[in-house]
Amino acid sequence: MNPICKLCTNEATLIKAHIIPRSFWEIDASQPPPRMVTNTQGVFPKKIPIGVYDQTLLCEPCERCFNDCDGYAAQLFLKRFNEFEEVHGSNRRLTGYVLGNVHYRLLKLFAIALLWRASVSSHSFFSNVRLGPFEEKAREMLVRGDPGDAATFGTLFSVWDGAESLIMDPFAER
Repeated sequence: MNPICKLCTNEATLIKAHIIPRSFWEIDASQPPPRMVTNTQGVFPKKIPIGVYDQTLLCEPCERCFNDCDGYAAQLFLKRFNEFEEVHGSNRRLTGYVLGNVHYRLLKLFAIALLWRASVSSHSFFSNVRLGPFEEKAREMLVRGDPGDAATFGTLFSVWDGAESLIMDPFAER
């Protein structure tokens, strides 16, 4: 008896599925690999050249269903970041970036997929991410390819300026 794929809910052979898409880890071979950092006491930063993956999540066909939205987000954030316009506050300080003409459906599905994968993952790096009763809603939206409206799983992306490539474990913040 095979384990159950958490997306299609069928018995299947599960694969090493990346929660944060692999394309985000393969940024530039000439640079050192990203470091995984945490605010968890006693856990120290470590290099993770192949990223964080979980072999308890997805079958191969379900992993492939994320290719379009994951690829779009990687292209947007890693290859087209120079197209983002800086937004400055009244004090002339940089307050954010904006980019018009983005593919809403793909970008929103990327955000939902990332959140859902982190929530259903058994990897300790994502232990603070739990969607609870919204986990099934996210799964259904992904299966249907439905990004929902702006209020459903509202999304904000942020940027940390700096020379070092860091991946911080998710945590709740208000």
